[in-house]
Amino acid sequence: MTALVTGGRAAESALRESRLSWTFPRPGTFSTNTLQWAHSIRGTGWRAPFPDAHASAIHESDIADIAVPHMTELGHECKACWLSGPESVTRREQVECISESIGRKVVLEETTAEEYLDALGRRGDAEVVDTLVRHLVEADGRPAPVLTMYQDLTSTEGRTASGVARRATMVTACWQ
Repeated sequence: MTALVTGGRAAESALRESRLSWTFPRPGTFSTNTLQWAHSIRGTGWRAPFPDAHASAIHESDIADIAVPHMTELGHECKACWLSGPESVTRREQVECISESIGRKVVLEETTAEEYLDALGRRGDAEVVDTLVRHLVEADGRPAPVLTMYQDLTSTEGRTASGVARRATMVTACWQ
């Protein structure tokens, strides 16, 4: 268990034991995690293992759309809500969305898990890196659950991977 998870559980436990009202939005993968790929994509392409690992990534604005009323309106007290994006998308499909949004083919070069661990290990906490790779192994070729909380509460569909890629391109030109 990573320090992030341990710390989050400790904070939730303290709030549950207090006399305060609480709500815990629990998003999974964030859509904007793909921005970490921008440097590689601007260059020759993206090198990573498990291109067929799925995620139902949720955009941070979708999290806010749910969190604000849950934390400010009556009727949501003492609840935890799990959140996901509107679709299960592979890492390969995310790269294809980025390719479409920038108008050029982005090369996705599959690497081994060991190469990926080595590259990430130089930049991050070993426990977090191990957790990430374990998650990718578990998600490889397996569609991620798509939860309906966002659609149920807003009556609209959340932001899709292709929409997120287009918006990132328009707003920040991060891929180019």
